[in-house]
Amino acid sequence: MVANPQYLAAWTAQTIKYLEVLPSVIMMYDYVLTLEEEVSALLYCYPIPMAIHTSPFTKG
Repeated sequence: MVANPQYLAAWTAQTIKYLEVLPSVIMMYDYVLTLEEEVSALLYCYPIPMAIHTSPFTKG
């Protein structure tokens, strides 16, 4: 199979662009995951006891 030079050049440029963007995408994804973990940890820690204390069914 003989590769088309134009296709190869376009593919290489696209790959280089992708590789340049990749670290920031990974960092952003990592940040979102960390944020999600923190938020879910907060949600697990706080609203459940609050809901139990403020629920009309558990008072009394």
